[in-house]
Amino acid sequence: MKTILIYVDHGLTIGYYLYTGLAERLTAKGVRLVFLVQDELIDRLRAETAGNELLVFESSREEQTLHYQNHTMPGLQEMIEYVRGASMSPRIPMTYVDTHRQRKEYEAKGRWQIALKAMRPLIYLLRSSKLARKTFRWKQNTLFSPKLFSDLFDRYKPDLVVSSTAGWRLDRYLLREAKRRGIPTAMTVIGWDNPSAHGLPGADVDYANVWSKIHVWELSDGLDWPKEKIHVGG
Repeated sequence: MKTILIYVDHGLTIGYYLYTGLAERLTAKGVRLVFLVQDELIDRLRAETAGNELLVFESSREEQTLHYQNHTMPGLQEMIEYVRGASMSPRIPMTYVDTHRQRKEYEAKGRWQIALKAMRPLIYLLRSSKLARKTFRWKQNTLFSPKLFSDLFDRYKPDLVVSSTAGWRLDRYLLREAKRRGIPTAMTVIGWDNPSAHGLPGADVDYANVWSKIHVWELSDGLDWPKEKIHVGG
């Protein structure tokens, strides 16, 4: 039996799988879907899908994830996220990521503002060098890849881990852990999300499912994503 672990951090993701018939089609083929959702949704979703044993709902560990983010070298993690969000190849429009950089600098105060401005040379290097971007992504994965979901990986032994982002939010810790275990990963762009608005991936994700050729261009030219690993779907 194949198992897919799906990280859910907003309602559109649940709707995409459960209310379009997609989950039903997958489970009809014997695929087990393990959804990681907010704690308050678990009981309701289990009750709604009680007749399908291949639909499983577990906690997305939001509280534990936030604790790790806020208590394990939080300053360094925040700085890495700032640099990541301000960096990508200038082969695509830089409007979103440069606005992110300017806003962060403007909102910062005192020494933190000085520290952010000191990152400008690194950001410009990452924008200009594919090798630098590759090295940065490798380093962020090795520095902060906690074992927050190890029991779920051991219990369900997923064949694929799916999220709606490329590690741009808290899903980065799950995706990094999957990468460390050698489990294939994928992201599915749901709703009106824009892949060029978030900077470099927060985790090394293998495959991307997008809904337009513009997304393919943004991912391949802006984020160095191999075109053969990008699928255009509905």
